[in-house]
Amino acid sequence: MKGLLIKDIRLMMGQKMSVVIILILGVFIGLSQNDINFAVSYIAFVGTVFALSTISYDSFENGMTFLMTLPIQRKTYALEKYVFSFAFSGILASIACAVGMVVLGGNMEAAQIQDVFSNFGASLMIVVILLSIMIPVDLKFGTEKGRMVILIVGGIVM
Repeated sequence: MKGLLIKDIRLMMGQKMSVVIILILGVFIGLSQNDINFAVSYIAFVGTVFALSTISYDSFENGMTFLMTLPIQRKTYALEKYVFSFAFSGILASIACAVGMVVLGGNMEAAQIQDVFSNFGASLMIVVILLSIMIPVDLKFGTEKGRMVILIVGGIVM
């Protein structure tokens, strides 16, 4: 699993400018509203989408077939996607939370700080739910068909 994590980290290093822009945008929006809660939630969800994009990179040009010839199992691959996606989203949300609290720290009351931490925890719980739905669908149907399946199931539920 260590090799798979390194592979995904290197993929994200190729997208570091996009991630930095998303972080700056989220924090800027949060600071302009004088409330960092939106920024933390926004960045956690965008981090989830970025992390899930590694599945499409893996399946590009039959890369998944090559990956499965290596000495890993499908369970290990799926577990790595869960670990990487949750860690990536959590790290980005933590960075947004820390930057927002440092910048707004002097103007925040104790209740607001507690609200930021509860929002951070709630965002991570929603990320876990999102990952528990998206990763199996993406692995079963592929990235493009998986998005259509999620839209159809979401439409039926709504």
